[in-house]
Amino acid sequence: MKPNKAASEKHLSLSFDFTFHDLKVKGIAALSGSLYDQQAVSGHKNVRQTARYDRKIAVVTVFGGQNRVK
Repeated sequence: MKPNKAASEKHLSLSFDFTFHDLKVKGIAALSGSLYDQQAVSGHKNVRQTARYDRKIAVVTVFGGQNRVK
């Protein structure tokens, strides 16, 4: 039985709709440090590959002091 299926049967109120690759993406994105630090941890061959894992939402300040999600 797949781990996600076993967990979802045990914990009916939680969502287990993710893959182990999703966990890797989350782990890399949560690291503090430079993109090169993230590359070293992830094992990617080049920094462009690691940059695709950056899924943080950019917040910019616009005229009038309101924050907008970019």
